[in-house]
Amino acid sequence: MRTWVIVGVILLVAGGANAQDDAAQTEGERFAFGMTVSFPGTQALHFRIKSEPLPDLGQGGPVTELKLGPPLDLWVLGMDGNRIDAPGARLVAPGGEAAEARASGHWRVDRPELGYYELSVPPTGQPWRLWSAFHPFMARLDEPVTVTVGDAPGAVFLYPSREQIELTTPGEAVISAAEGAAWAAFLPWDLFEPSAPSVKIEGEARLAPGQRLELRAVTDDPDGDIRRVTWRLPGGRTIEGERLRLEPAWVESWTVRVEVEDALGATASAEVEVVPPPIHEVQVAGLVMVQAEDFAAQGGGVVEVTDRGSNVGKMITKWHQDPDHWLEWTLPVAEDGRYLLYARYATAGAETRRALTIDGTSPGSEFAEIAFPRTGGYGTTPDTWHTRRLGPPLKLCAGEHTLRMTNLGDGLALDYIALVPAGEGE
Repeated sequence: MRTWVIVGVILLVAGGANAQDDAAQTEGERFAFGMTVSFPGTQALHFRIKSEPLPDLGQGGPVTELKLGPPLDLWVLGMDGNRIDAPGARLVAPGGEAAEARASGHWRVDRPELGYYELSVPPTGQPWRLWSAFHPFMARLDEPVTVTVGDAPGAVFLYPSREQIELTTPGEAVISAAEGAAWAAFLPWDLFEPSAPSVKIEGEARLAPGQRLELRAVTDDPDGDIRRVTWRLPGGRTIEGERLRLEPAWVESWTVRVEVEDALGATASAEVEVVPPPIHEVQVAGLVMVQAEDFAAQGGGVVEVTDRGSNVGKMITKWHQDPDHWLEWTLPVAEDGRYLLYARYATAGAETRRALTIDGTSPGSEFAEIAFPRTGGYGTTPDTWHTRRLGPPLKLCAGEHTLRMTNLGDGLALDYIALVPAGEGE
């Protein structure tokens, strides 16, 4: 497996040693900041270098507008601090184009693109070190790493042990693997696990009637050794692979989670809320829909009935100010059977909860405190409406039943309540 070191473009607190300044001056340049990381072996290494925008130091003008990163300046040096020949070493820009080397083993990119640069250094035939102006390093501690500390103090952060070592004495310091420490970051640093993969989900998660769910896991890993991609669906079902394709099988909103794992066992995950078409826009056999504004009674407060354009009929809102504020609706049931109860709702609250009873009695512990996950708003736009199943199937006899919902906290906009016969296997 390839060995990687992650490098970020941030100004350093540790200064380069005189030998490195002398190396820089061979090109007629001197850099105020730099750090040397030494590798005692002769193995090839592959680095990732992240170019980020310059901090806003009040410079204004084109620098701010173009979002330029600090110049990338990299040297492959011998252990004595002198530049050595590094044939075959390549620095590749985020777009895939190789950066032109000033000399073998030396690159300077004055106007770097934002994103990841990749630096490949084949075996040099001798121990070597990489020196950088303006960048800190994060090095893997498979073998001891020697750091040259300049006159300004620096620090090393060990990960994942989270131990910090101060570098206050100019000269060389050797950082070796300690218990629980696999990586050394040379501060300042935006801390993260460099060997862990990352993943994000691409695709349309808000579905139109008849639209199939198609999502893709977009992964990245410093070691390039992701070995498993797993999608986790409701009910404990899992699907392996980069792509997820499903025919719509739910009418409620639900969360899909993707998990990735690399060869070292490091993991990452991402989630997305899948929002099927509203229940009133699809063919659902035996659907009974009761508009929220058609409540039969309320107590302990007063809701507002309004129309925000993206609801069906009208809607209710302002159902949050009074604890224990309740509303009741009449549910007509055609025949004895098991039924699923849904609500089309919207909320920007983080802790929206309601209690539910049928004919004055709780139908089960699951209905004692129903959580309504945040949707991002209160129904002013279509994308803030979600459909939520309120609990397990209910056993109801034919006739009219009274459904009461009571405020336990946070705001809730309600469009309608829907009752659907439970299917086989529910």
